[in-house]
Amino acid sequence: MPRSPRSPLPRRAVALLATCSFAAGVGAAATDAHAATSPHGVRVCAAEVKLVESPGGAVVGVVHDGDVVRVLLRDRGDRWRRVLTRFRTRGWLRTSTICPEDR
Repeated sequence: MPRSPRSPLPRRAVALLATCSFAAGVGAAATDAHAATSPHGVRVCAAEVKLVESPGGAVVGVVHDGDVVRVLLRDRGDRWRRVLTRFRTRGWLRTSTICPEDR
C-alpha cells in the first residue's frame, strides 16, 4: 500500500494504532476499580518510592518523601494508586507510601 505524504505510516497501521490505544484505555479503566475522588495532590511519606507501570510491574520512575502527586485511580483493594507526578510521569505506587492524612 502506498504511503501518504502526510504520514510515515500506512492508513491501516494508523487505524490499528488508534483502535489499540482506545481499547487499552477502556480496558485499563474497566479493570481499575475507582477514579480518584480528590482533584488535589497527595504527599508521599516514604524516603524513595518506585513508580511502576502496573502493580508488581517494571519501574517507570521514582518519587521522594514530600513530593506531591495527583491520584488518578485506585485498585479495588485500595492497596495501589495510579498517580501523575509533577514531571508528568504516570505510574502506580503503594497506598501505604502516601501520608496517612492524604489517604
